Parts: sequence; C-alpha cells; structure tokens
Amino acid sequence: MNTPTPSLMSTGGEATIVRASASTPPDQLAGSLHRFLQDGRQVVIHAIGHGAVGQAAKALPILNTRVINSGVIYLVLFSLIDVMENSKKLTVTRFRLIPHKIGG
Repeated sequence: MNTPTPSLMSTGGEATIVRASASTPPDQLAGSLHRFLQDGRQVVIHAIGHGAVGQAAKALPILNTRVINSGVIYLVLFSLIDVMENSKKLTVTRFRLIPHKIGG
C-alpha cells in the first residue's frame, strides 16, 4: 500500500512548514517532525480541513512519546491563517511546536 508522506512546503527563514493532509498517517507525520526537530529546526504544521487537522492532532502525542526521554516535550500553539493557493483563499490551521523542558 502506498501511503502519502507529509509534504515539506518551505524551509525559509523562521520555520520548516510541514503540510498534513487527511490521508497523512499520524505515525509518519510524527516521524518527520521528530527528524526535523533533531536537526534543530523550528517546525510548523499546516492543515487544511478537519481530516488534516485530526491527523496532525494525532501526530503530536506520538511525537511527545518519542521525545519524552530526552527531557523535552512539545507544546502547541494553534492559530488560523489565510493563504492563497491556486488563486483561492484558504484558511489553514497552523500548529506551532514549542519545546518545553520537563523534569530535573
């Protein structure tokens, strides 16, 4: 079975933007996020539609399960932004990952 992988939209300036879709497996999205974060990048997830938002939301606790032993978990700041895509204005749910030290 060919499963879609999260698409990388941009690595410009402030953060790496990863686009989630309704068909993005949460485990694969969490893996992609983990790799970007290990590389020291700031990461933002963009999701359009309730299915994509749901898949992104599922990926976040999976990510935190993978990183919790390192003494960091990721909190999320949600926002809505408007973007132009194919000459159409779309509202994107934006998930900004914020590192939070835990323990000792």
